[in-house]
Amino acid sequence: MGSGRDREIRYGEGSPWFDIVLPCGGGITLTLHKLRSAQPLLAVLNRLEQRKPAGL
Repeated sequence: MGSGRDREIRYGEGSPWFDIVLPCGGGITLTLHKLRSAQPLLAVLNRLEQRKPAGL
């Protein structure tokens, strides 16, 4: 994340490293996005606090 770019990390089946073994034998890919502005996330949190629908 220090590069300032989004990245994907694979865990379990298909991972290039021996890491986490999922009970189902499968894998999961996590996508990490660099937060460029906190404002959209803060707006979502505010709506959730008000128990209103929210999305990014």
